[in-house]
Amino acid sequence: MRNIRYCIEEIAKVDGQLHGLVKELGCTLDTMHGIDTVTTAYFIAEIGDIHRFRSANQLASHAGVAPVPDYSGGEENLKYRKNKLGNRALHDLFYDLAIRQIGVARGTKKPNNPVFFQYYERKMKEDRKTQKQALICIMRRLVNIIYRMLKHNEPYVKPDISVEKTG
Repeated sequence: MRNIRYCIEEIAKVDGQLHGLVKELGCTLDTMHGIDTVTTAYFIAEIGDIHRFRSANQLASHAGVAPVPDYSGGEENLKYRKNKLGNRALHDLFYDLAIRQIGVARGTKKPNNPVFFQYYERKMKEDRKTQKQALICIMRRLVNIIYRMLKHNEPYVKPDISVEKTG
């Protein structure tokens, strides 16, 4: 029991130090559902200086979220394939975050983020994407959001659902 109490105290101490460092950097990622202090620090560690990426597209490519063009016989045969390169740890972070966004709360069955949940369902129904493909679409949207939040030190503002339906 003594060892467990000691470990809990050490975890709390490290978490406090980590929280202080994240606040010192002025990072606002923890304003989004599914991102806590540890996840914020992990994003910062994996991405590094956000200013080295000129656009969210470069960050998506670095994370392995952007599809890779596959030219087979010229422009008319252009297809895209899954990107297996890039920072896999960062890719996994975006994957986990996408899962958290479309997840539902226990008991109430309400989606954690209704905007992403509707987007996910729309991709599967209207665009006829598989679950995996729809999840990749959410990951790509999350890359854009995370890029903007880090680049401009902006907090996450959950969009209005009525705006999302018309857009």
